[in-house]
Amino acid sequence: MKRLLLIIFAAGMMASCSSDDDSSSENSIVGTWILTEANLAIPVDINQDGTQNRDVLDEFPCFEGSVNFEVNETYTRRISTVIPVNEGLDCGPATTNSGTYELNGDQLTITESSGETTTATVDLNGNTLSGNFEFQTYGNVELVFQKN
Repeated sequence: MKRLLLIIFAAGMMASCSSDDDSSSENSIVGTWILTEANLAIPVDINQDGTQNRDVLDEFPCFEGSVNFEVNETYTRRISTVIPVNEGLDCGPATTNSGTYELNGDQLTITESSGETTTATVDLNGNTLSGNFEFQTYGNVELVFQKN
């Protein structure tokens, strides 16, 4: 489960953009975006309370993520780390990563400072940003961000 959370939020931060990169537009990706939902196709019970939920953030509320897109096509993302505690998981200190992005229509390409490149299809509707991707046995993962 620790690996799932790390991959979901790392991919989510990479995929969080829009279909319009004009920074003067109301639908600009430029700015800070806060992760508000991480919906799995298959419900999980990360907090082991006996109730499964599709939204990982409802199951693991200490987890936080954000991404800031700059006008010069650079980005910085910050996400909580996940640490094992007893039989469960907890949130640790946040990590920060940065790189560049290129938006072409609804296709966002992220190049991390390490050189790793990811492309995702994204949707921007006002101050809401979302994207979907397939993740192993969990199926489709929908990540939703709100502009800060």
